[in-house]
Amino acid sequence: MKNKVFKLLLCTMLIAAMLFQLPAIAEEKPVLQVLGYNASFDPNADPIAKEIEEVTGYKVEYYMLPAENADEKLNVELSSGSNYDILMLLSSQYHKLVGQGALMPLDDLISEYGQNITNAIYPETWKSCQLDGVTYAIPYRKEYTKDVTDFILVRKDLLDKANIEIPKTLDEFYDALVAIKEAYPDMIPLTGPGSTEAMAGSSGKLSPTINSAFGIYTTWQEVDGKYVNMLEHPRMKDVLTFMHKLYEEGLLDPDWPINTGTTINEKFTSGKAVMMMCNRNTAAILMPVVEENFPEAELDYILPLIGPNGEQGAQSEDAIVVYTCIPKTSKNAVDAMKFMDLKQEPDNFTYLTLGTEGVDYSYEDGEYIPIMPAFNEHRSTAYWYLTSIDEYNYPDMWMARIRKNEYMWDAFEKVALACADITHANPIGYMPPNETVAKYQQSISKMADDYYLKVIAGAESVDTYESFVQQWQDAGGKAVTDEINNWISTY
Repeated sequence: MKNKVFKLLLCTMLIAAMLFQLPAIAEEKPVLQVLGYNASFDPNADPIAKEIEEVTGYKVEYYMLPAENADEKLNVELSSGSNYDILMLLSSQYHKLVGQGALMPLDDLISEYGQNITNAIYPETWKSCQLDGVTYAIPYRKEYTKDVTDFILVRKDLLDKANIEIPKTLDEFYDALVAIKEAYPDMIPLTGPGSTEAMAGSSGKLSPTINSAFGIYTTWQEVDGKYVNMLEHPRMKDVLTFMHKLYEEGLLDPDWPINTGTTINEKFTSGKAVMMMCNRNTAAILMPVVEENFPEAELDYILPLIGPNGEQGAQSEDAIVVYTCIPKTSKNAVDAMKFMDLKQEPDNFTYLTLGTEGVDYSYEDGEYIPIMPAFNEHRSTAYWYLTSIDEYNYPDMWMARIRKNEYMWDAFEKVALACADITHANPIGYMPPNETVAKYQQSISKMADDYYLKVIAGAESVDTYESFVQQWQDAGGKAVTDEINNWISTY
């Protein structure tokens, strides 16, 4: 009898729900955990985090890798069983984790829950995220494909005071460093090299600005019909000889081999250095600090230097800059994909990226213009939360981000736009995961960086160059070179 009454009551409730269209009980969404690259703000305290939660319905806990030793930290985090649901990875990190089998295949998830993401990305871009036809990441492609972000930042007011011109050629650069040392004996002529691991870090232990004068423009470059790593470029020995000469003569920071990005920034902003290896994101942060500390300061940029035979070039950032992945250890893979797809829904993407039209930005004559200071207050850090972009529209939208900061726009206009005609695309910017590359890339890159620093500081003689190249080849360099050439030949 009791069962019959219960069944009757249940049926009555179901009929009532259908008749009166009672809302279904909302499914409880899990709290997602996201690990991203380093940036100089707290992603959990930023107002955008709350707005993303309101738009998507998902509460998210955000974590960042450190500015230094990020790869090591990432490896420790994943090997310790951390429960991240989304990883925002740089290229070398992504290739390594794919090689380790640490990432979840995404094709089925994207097909079922990622329609907005699919519609926002060029079909050919997906190839860069596939291994053996399986997709392991959502690509975040560089917005402006001719972008040049690296340069040497210089205190022009100090140069003017000592009657030193902004150098354009390698010889002028050397003469300028000598003159700086003479005019300001208590200051460091050039500090560097910077961090290679944070997204905002400078690009390596050698300066792309200086490499330009030796005909070295990209990490991988075609030489006599074959693509070689910059380590094997015919002029690399000349670069190292030149850099060691600068170090021996006291024209480089004596702490060059041990500097971190933080210490370099402190030396420049405190007035201890006249020049520093830098890039646009870092410059936009440091320049107002320098001007506050030294109201008379005037800052300028040294562009890719011209070599004795007219050599000049710069690598453009035409590549996938962030790979968004779901680790195999995630317990919320479906919700992670739903969350990312909700952010990519066109109206949501525009709102979360630019804010509200008429309040945070305006759209005039086909251009997105930030409304200040509202844009900075509401969307200054929006870039960090992007797990994918609208490749069809975001390049235009992105210009609002460059314009939001006078220092960032100044560097973009005077460096990136000025260098547009001498750019060289990264030849492996869209190379998909490769087992051999994933196995060796990080170790051989670190091996080369360590060698550069040793030679610059005199701990190794440049005469060991040929023997080191052989060691590098034997340690995986040759295998990686062969794989890259095989891929380029069919790309």
